[in-house]
Amino acid sequence: MNDGRLEDDLAGLNRTFTPALTASVLATFQTGYRPVADALGALTTAKQLPQTCAALVAAVAAEAFTTNINIAMAAGGDSTQAATWFLHSLWITLKALGSPDVDGEITARQDAGLTVPSQIGPQHWWQGGYATWHAPLAGPRHRPVDRGDAHRRYARAEDDGVFRRLDPRI
Repeated sequence: MNDGRLEDDLAGLNRTFTPALTASVLATFQTGYRPVADALGALTTAKQLPQTCAALVAAVAAEAFTTNINIAMAAGGDSTQAATWFLHSLWITLKALGSPDVDGEITARQDAGLTVPSQIGPQHWWQGGYATWHAPLAGPRHRPVDRGDAHRRYARAEDDGVFRRLDPRI
């Protein structure tokens, strides 16, 4: 296997793919996860998206929200990462609710004292900036491991070529 070529190809695919990650999450919100898609559909049908978006913006503008997020950000570790993911999901939710200027909302919250990591700040959250939290795909991580036929004890290939678990406890 040509590891150098694999690394170059994977790096190129990462550069192409990461800017589309947030848009793919938005599409999942809108159509791929039925409970959220149904809720958005009901709000759209009732012409309530602007009011719902305004209510969410007001909730995020509350001092208690800023205080809680800032405490989580200052705690470090898992707390910070959870708060960052939460904010990223919040920006996507604002977009799904039809916010005309999510970057402006983020900036307004920062100006009011909300701690927002740069990778999900204005001009970055939509461009796949959060993708830096994930290690890029790399050839050595995807190199086949010689385990003999061990996988055959746990899974079988279906007609579509995908291995299915034989024992659901595994």
